[in-house]
Amino acid sequence: MRRSLALIDAGPEDHTWPHADAASHLDTLFPPATGVCGDEAAQWALHGARVGEAADLPVISATTLIGWARSHRSKGGDHLGWSAQLILDLCRVDSDVARLLAAFWSASPASYSPDHHLFAAVFRECAGHLLRQEGKEKPRPISAPSLCRRIRGCTDARRARAAVALYAGARGHVGLGHDGDLAAYSLWPQLVVKMGGTALFGDRTASYQMFSRNAILDASSRFLASAEASARPAGAAAFARLISDFVVDWPSAPRGGRTTTVFRRYGDDRRVANALAQGCSSSPILQTIILAAGPVTSPTPAAGGAAAAAPHPAGILRRGAHDDLFVTAPAHTPTASIVLPPCFGGGSYNLAKSVAVGSAAAAVSGAGHAARAAAYVVFWVPSRRCGCLGQRAVAPAPPCPPRSHPPPRLRRSRGRCGRRTPPRWSRHPCSPLASCDVSRRPGPCCPRVRR
Repeated sequence: MRRSLALIDAGPEDHTWPHADAASHLDTLFPPATGVCGDEAAQWALHGARVGEAADLPVISATTLIGWARSHRSKGGDHLGWSAQLILDLCRVDSDVARLLAAFWSASPASYSPDHHLFAAVFRECAGHLLRQEGKEKPRPISAPSLCRRIRGCTDARRARAAVALYAGARGHVGLGHDGDLAAYSLWPQLVVKMGGTALFGDRTASYQMFSRNAILDASSRFLASAEASARPAGAAAFARLISDFVVDWPSAPRGGRTTTVFRRYGDDRRVANALAQGCSSSPILQTIILAAGPVTSPTPAAGGAAAAAPHPAGILRRGAHDDLFVTAPAHTPTASIVLPPCFGGGSYNLAKSVAVGSAAAAVSGAGHAARAAAYVVFWVPSRRCGCLGQRAVAPAPPCPPRSHPPPRLRRSRGRCGRRTPPRWSRHPCSPLASCDVSRRPGPCCPRVRR
């Protein structure tokens, strides 16, 4: 309570970036918009049948709209004035509002006039902001699409996720995988390092903005022609509609019909997103497909006419999750082979953020393949999985004052952790996180179990 009152007394802070430096920074974040070889609409028409299959799938239902609004009621509104809390307030007054809004926002973009400003405002325009980052020199770009785009994208992305995760996982990219995939992704580098090997970690620079249009179309075509898409036609149809609604060019629309981020605080500076847009659920789905379609992580050529995979040196394994990637190598591997691969589809891995861990970490860093060598690296992947490489000194936490009667939820969690946690974990620095994991996500009780 004291901290909350202090924040209220201090007032709002200005986290925006100075106007003079914004233009140059935006030039580096948004490369000039480029076209594709041939007519993009004609290329995408080859998959028009898949978009037609999605006609049987409701875009947004009244139940979906209310559920989304309840889970996003604390989020800010869009540039058109809509917010999740406004939807809930309107539905509280009249129950038919949810059904009418769902029907209105489910309308196809083809029902709009592409040269009208409403089409651009709903399907192609986002509000942009530059926010300061603590400890970093450059600000972070934030993009906020319209509420209609957020709900439509979230719904179709959820339907397509299973097919995309299966397709990408078979090609070495586990960003959308299940808990088991992510656990293996976080545990494998630890195993290699403990056995005397080396792990190299990299991160893509401005991943969403640096993809080329050809890479987006090519990767989408490969996915829709794959066996995974054929086995899950509903997911493939939802993906086709997702890309058709938010990514494909509309030549008659203003500014070529691509997503435009408007930074109104900096003089209505308009930046065309040549590749993917932040804040839209279509972006992580497409990023996964693009990176999985390339020969970076695939040990064998991908199906559906994919390019031949790059030959891997003996014993080296590369795996990716979203815009992160690791390269592991066993002991006595030549340093020249432990390098970050080139990025498929555009962009590059940020060498300044790369870290090497293990027996050859110093040699890899000295050869210029990594920015630094570290004794340990802590990296996080979704679904509350944590990986910790090497040894990390952890100061013992101060003891909590004893309670005569612990809360019932705490007593239950302690019992479950005690029954299901191996005794050796009590001596490991990551034992609190392991306890939370084996107790099946205790939710609000998680901080207490960690202490």
